[in-house]
Amino acid sequence: MDEEIQRKVLWIVVAIILGVMGILAALVGPNMLLFYLYQFHTTNVFLIDVPIIANVILGIGALLLVAFCLFMLFERKILKGTGVLLLLVGIGLAYASVNMYTMFTNSEVIMKDPLSEETFEWTDVEAASFVFHEADKETNITFQLPDNEFELTLAQDKAKEIGRIKRIFSSNGISYEESEVSS
Repeated sequence: MDEEIQRKVLWIVVAIILGVMGILAALVGPNMLLFYLYQFHTTNVFLIDVPIIANVILGIGALLLVAFCLFMLFERKILKGTGVLLLLVGIGLAYASVNMYTMFTNSEVIMKDPLSEETFEWTDVEAASFVFHEADKETNITFQLPDNEFELTLAQDKAKEIGRIKRIFSSNGISYEESEVSS
């Protein structure tokens, strides 16, 4: 087989592999990756909440990596340069998607964005409120800190962790309010 054909077949195979892995990673990627990463390296992690936008960004990043492989099939330098640019943007998007989360441990809460991180301990929380929205099956949690306020929305499937947060509040003497919105 000609060396040029072998190179093109290799790029096509890599594109197919990245495409399949990208679709799978976009569906469960940031959530599962972060949970398993921090489950074994950080003690007492009981909840990692990843916004849906992180999955979308990871999917777009994976598509850009596939596009990189396809651009590498061509001989023109402008197309290869565009492919390298797509590679860099795809890696950047994948990095950003994995760095968007809120992690709850028994001792602290870590809110991570791609360019910033905010951490507070449970003892820093002055008050909190839980608002359950029956129509959306979601719970909004508002943490009142000494200098700011933080709000988080959790889906109903995380009800067990909401109970754990309430127990942590009770054990630290933090008062909280509960309410329900039916519409």
